[in-house]
Amino acid sequence: MTKQRYLHSIFISVLSVLITGCAQVEKQRSEPSSPTIMQGQSVPHLSPKLEAGCLLPAAEFIDSTEGGSIKMNVQVSEEGEPIAVKITKPSGRGDRDKAFMKAVQACRFNPAKAGQKNISEQYELIFSWTAGQKFVGASRCFPPEYPRLALRREEEGLFHVYFRRSAANTPFEYRVKSTSSSTILKESARAAVEGCLNHPEVASELEIGVWYSAPFRWKLLN
Repeated sequence: MTKQRYLHSIFISVLSVLITGCAQVEKQRSEPSSPTIMQGQSVPHLSPKLEAGCLLPAAEFIDSTEGGSIKMNVQVSEEGEPIAVKITKPSGRGDRDKAFMKAVQACRFNPAKAGQKNISEQYELIFSWTAGQKFVGASRCFPPEYPRLALRREEEGLFHVYFRRSAANTPFEYRVKSTSSSTILKESARAAVEGCLNHPEVASELEIGVWYSAPFRWKLLN
């Protein structure tokens, strides 16, 4: 695989909220397309890796009355902590930029490696949103990383992760449907949803007994 092949992006398609009763769909609300995240490191096996469940700023800071984007450069320590965050492409609003910087500073990373040694390295984080986009469930977090083993194997696919909580204070149920047989991508999609739902403020926004769907499209750039 060429170095350019590793320059990848993750497209998380339309987030839908499905309300089901037994086997019949009673109601369906569609959400606009979700954001795209891109890591532009040229040697992915040495680069830092964003862990699942990195919470976005509150929806009022993003203000999706119109689309937008933001680009940040994050210095990740040997321990996987963001020690410095710099805005390299502002979002157009100062308070929003500050909210994104604060959100990223609370994230965790798998640190970069040089051989078997952890090293401090920079990570480029790009986040974009569409006009009218809603942030609920898994879309409350930054999209996940493309799994490195799946990259090496050039695996792609569309995965729908369905989740619901049947009663308050009970664990979420999960179901995954996909167009691919990739176990790595399937586990990564589910881990992304689980990581986001681990935030109490995310879980509390979801209706009890309602099935939600988070589609993940993993696609390599040519």
